[in-house]
Amino acid sequence: MPDVRVLIASDSPNVNSGYGILSKDLGLELNKRGFTVGFIGFQQVGSPCEYHGLPVYPGANQFMIDDSIDDFKPDILLHIRDPVVHTSFFHQPYEFAKHRNNVKVLGYLMAMYNYYSSNIIDAIFKNYDLVI
Repeated sequence: MPDVRVLIASDSPNVNSGYGILSKDLGLELNKRGFTVGFIGFQQVGSPCEYHGLPVYPGANQFMIDDSIDDFKPDILLHIRDPVVHTSFFHQPYEFAKHRNNVKVLGYLMAMYNYYSSNIIDAIFKNYDLVI
């Protein structure tokens, strides 16, 4: 298998939340299967650190997210979170759209609402190559 670099953007893998546990378990399993794995932790600030030998990059704002993606250079960026984070409904919205030319962006999206409004649908089309 060729080396595939997967960057998981979610709650930090050391955070005991649903998103954090999912990103940790998925990342560790992908690493066992030969993928090169890193994390963007939305609670992480400052310098990158390690979790079980895997890099955890800061992702507390758009600048940190962009720098982390540029530094890790993933083939696949997997975002595990509700897509509302790409809209003005979220307190500090962020986007992945500008990275789609260099990386496949996948959204593992959870729904925190009964439906997706048109601006959330627009954000999904703008930010993801594939939604799973």
